[in-house]
Amino acid sequence: MDTPATTPQPGPQPGPQPGEPAADPAGDAPLGESGLRALQVERSGRKLAETALAQLQAEVRDSEQAVMRAEVASKHRLPPVLGRRLVGTTRAEIEADAAELEAALRPGGLAPAPKEALLPGAVPSARAEPSAADVVDKVLAR
Repeated sequence: MDTPATTPQPGPQPGPQPGEPAADPAGDAPLGESGLRALQVERSGRKLAETALAQLQAEVRDSEQAVMRAEVASKHRLPPVLGRRLVGTTRAEIEADAAELEAALRPGGLAPAPKEALLPGAVPSARAEPSAADVVDKVLAR
């Protein structure tokens, strides 16, 4: 006698996960239709949980990197706005970038400071400034 074949459920069918033995259709058959559905639900739930875990781990890595950048920026006396721009994935790389940035921000670090050609100021002129009374007299004489 032939056994009735179960109809596949619509939607994505979860595949074997890393570290999980491949699904054996003959091995899953004794579970029955409701058992197969429960197994599919468990596998999809596991996949969702692993995805959420990966997202949380990425957020933790990003937060740790931000803290490390802030610590290095503070150590090199860089303002927070520049600390967020430090590049590197390891503490050593971030330290090296901060040291370069700190050296560049020192006076004469990026480019030599322009030398100003200062002229002497307040050189007395040959003639004296007219007083306010002289200016009033000139205006009224017109």
